[in-house]
Amino acid sequence: MYGAELIGYLRLLIIDWIRKMKLLKLDNQRILSTFPNCISAIELRHICKNEEFVVPSDIDIPLGFGIFWEVIVPIIVDITKQIGCKYIYLFAADNTEGQIENKTKKLISHYKNNLKFSECDEGIKFVKPEYDNHCYGLIQRVSKLESNREAIWHEFSDI
Repeated sequence: MYGAELIGYLRLLIIDWIRKMKLLKLDNQRILSTFPNCISAIELRHICKNEEFVVPSDIDIPLGFGIFWEVIVPIIVDITKQIGCKYIYLFAADNTEGQIENKTKKLISHYKNNLKFSECDEGIKFVKPEYDNHCYGLIQRVSKLESNREAIWHEFSDI
């Protein structure tokens, strides 16, 4: 039910991105001199829960967790076999209030623990649009997606 809608939405995002790149006709020399070490990556957007959505009672796993690992990850793995890509990334708009010093915010903790994202090391910097300035960038290597997928289900089954 959700798979076809999600695949259609991802295809629309890719088509929209291709259209924008053709329209922009960017000067490649300028881009290469501004960002000499570009790394191929896929951005995941709008990974959030509509608070009004009621999860059916017969679903016994967290919905976002299941959709990410069983719908989105196989699509990403398939796409990256065709186009090549090193990372997937997202910007977490974590507005957790009352953050205690040295404690991780709730949404970031969810992405790290349940979806296996991590913060960038010193060698990687995000180029973010201005509207994402207050968001936290998190990445995951595409080469680890399948092993992370297998490992996370083992972790989940132990809960």
